[in-house]
Amino acid sequence: MLGLTILQHCYERLWRDSDPLVVLGHALGETDNHIAAALAQHPGRPIAYGVYPGSFNEVSLTIAKASAALTDCNVLFFDSTTHPITAPSMNSQGGQ
Repeated sequence: MLGLTILQHCYERLWRDSDPLVVLGHALGETDNHIAAALAQHPGRPIAYGVYPGSFNEVSLTIAKASAALTDCNVLFFDSTTHPITAPSMNSQGGQ
């Protein structure tokens, strides 16, 4: 029950907040329409969307899906490996 309460709280925050947002590790797949709707609730909202570098097709598909889901948001795509939270020192093994 606690897990559901936490998920509901997070979803409500995404829906209410219009603050700039960084998205990492999310592909906005078909089952994530509710998340995309919450993110798009505030047109013009700045969203920095991290895309993991892969093949041209993988990157293009990720950008296309996110762009289609967030048409009214101000989305900036960036290489997710450049975000400080993805640094080796931030992983659970302390960069080892």
